[in-house]
Amino acid sequence: MNVLITVFAVLGGFSLIWGFIAFIDWRVKKKITEESFIRLLAGQLYPWLVFDSNEAIVIDHGGTIFVESIDIQIENPSEPPKKIIISINQHMATAPLLTILDNEAANQTFTRGKGNSWEFKLDYFQIFDEVYTRRFRLERGCSKGRGDCG
Repeated sequence: MNVLITVFAVLGGFSLIWGFIAFIDWRVKKKITEESFIRLLAGQLYPWLVFDSNEAIVIDHGGTIFVESIDIQIENPSEPPKKIIISINQHMATAPLLTILDNEAANQTFTRGKGNSWEFKLDYFQIFDEVYTRRFRLERGCSKGRGDCG
């Protein structure tokens, strides 16, 4: 009789442990498939965004976590922007990576602006007249204390 009680106790203990592990697995699987969690994770690992020449954010892949504002200075509405100022809400050891997406090409020079902002000056050498709203991709540079600076 004691052996039977021991066997049932051991089986009950294993069932309890297996059930607890299955419950934890279910909760983790449920959490990691939520869009809010995926956005948070993407924003922490590799944040970027796409914005246009109207300063509208077209695609946000976590980039709004580090961007405070985008200021595009256009001298003539029919020409591409000559200067873009990106205000960042944290210190970055290097400038964010700015990429022109609309098959145009420009030499970029960048300098630190006021506070944590970066100023990008664009000198275009390939321009398409048909492009009216230009798009840019912005990726995070190195952040102090993150260990991602090389």
